Amino acid sequence: MIYKGFEIWHMYCLFVFVLTQMRNHKMKLFSIVAAVAALTFASASSHAYVTYSGIDQNGSFVQSDAAQGSFLSQLQGVGTETFESFATGTNAPLLLSFVGAGTATLNGSASVQSSSSVCCGRHPRSGTQLVQTDSTDFAISFGSGVAAFGFFGTDIGEFGGDLQIRVNQAGGGFVVIDVPDVHTLGFIDGSSLFFGLIAADASEVFTSIQFIDTNPSGGDVFGFDDMTVGSLAQVCRVNCNNVPEPGSLALAGLALIGLVGARRSRAAK
Repeated sequence: MIYKGFEIWHMYCLFVFVLTQMRNHKMKLFSIVAAVAALTFASASSHAYVTYSGIDQNGSFVQSDAAQGSFLSQLQGVGTETFESFATGTNAPLLLSFVGAGTATLNGSASVQSSSSVCCGRHPRSGTQLVQTDSTDFAISFGSGVAAFGFFGTDIGEFGGDLQIRVNQAGGGFVVIDVPDVHTLGFIDGSSLFFGLIAADASEVFTSIQFIDTNPSGGDVFGFDDMTVGSLAQVCRVNCNNVPEPGSLALAGLALIGLVGARRSRAAK
C-alpha cells in the first residue's frame, strides 16, 4: 500500500473543469479565472506529509520493499543507517549521522542487537543487526530540522496495539500519524513493514519523532532497521518519476484559460 498527497488530484480537477468550460461556454471568462485561482490556492494550501507504507508477513519484504522504493525515488543523495557499525548490545542514546541531513539520536530503551540475539519474529532488513526497543519508550531527535524519515519495522502490532508516530515540527506544534501495521490483519510473529514520510514544504520540517504504542498496557517489543533521513534540500521537487509539479500544472491551467479567451475573441468577431 502506498499513500500519496492529493495535489495532483486537485490539478486534475482543474483541467477537467477548464476543458468542460471550453466546450460549453456556459461561464464567463472571469468566472473561470476565479475558479482556477481557487483550485490552485487549494492545491498549494492543502499540503500534508506524503506517506509511504507496505506490510508483509512471515519474513517477506515484497510490499515493504516496494514502499521503500517509492519513498527513496522522491529523495536524492540521502543516507540510510543499517546499524552494522555498532557493537552488539550498544544501548541508547545512539548517535547517528546522515549524509546531507546532519545527526540524529535514538533515545529510550533502544539497543543494537544481532539476528542471533533476538527472538519472536524480530529480524534485520539488511545485514545482521537491528535496533530492538520497548514499544512504549522510543524516540528519535534530529540535530537540525529534516524533511524525510523512513524505516523498516519488524514484529510490530501483534499484541493488539497500533503504532503511531508523533511528528514534532520545527516551527512548533505536532502531527500524530497512524502507521499501518499488522494489528488489524491477524498476522503474528515475523511481520515486516516499511513506513516513510516526506514534508510537503518548509512548514512541515520536523525536529523529532516519538513512537507511540496505543496499547495502554504496552508489553510489545519492536525491531527497527534501515532508517533513512533527508533534509528539505534532498527532497526531489523536479522530474520525480516524470510527474509534473503542481506549479507547472497551474501554469498549464492558465494557458488553457488563455485558449478559452482567444476562442471567445474570435467567435465575437
